[in-house]
Amino acid sequence: MFFIAAGILVRRQVKLRRMKKADCRRCFSKLITAVHAAGVLREYSGQEIDFAERLVQAVQGLSREESRKLVGIVNQAAFGAEPPSEEDEAFVKQAYRKIVQRIYRNLSWYRKLQFRLFYVFL
Repeated sequence: MFFIAAGILVRRQVKLRRMKKADCRRCFSKLITAVHAAGVLREYSGQEIDFAERLVQAVQGLSREESRKLVGIVNQAAFGAEPPSEEDEAFVKQAYRKIVQRIYRNLSWYRKLQFRLFYVFL
C-alpha cells in the first residue's frame, strides 16, 4: 500500500513539473481536459467562436477580458506567425490555474481527489 501511495505522489510531482514547463498551447489543452473532467462545456473543444463567452458563463469570477485574452493568445500561438511573448505565456498559465481552482471549488470530495491525484490539474 505504501508503494502505491508513493508512486501516486511521485507521478503527481512529475506532472506538476511538466505543467510548469508547458507552453500555452499545452496549458490550454490541459484546461479543456479539466473543464470536461468537471462536467462543464463537454460539447466544446475550445476552438468554437463562442468558447470564450461560454467559459465566462461556466467559471465564476472569470472576466470576459481574461477569457478573450486567453483564447486570443492560444489562437495566436497555434495559427500566428509569431510565437507568444513570455508575458502572454505567463498569462495563460495564470489563467489556467485560476480557472482550474474555481472549477475545483464546486466539485464533490470524490471529484476533488480525482482532480488532484488522477488528473493532476492542481
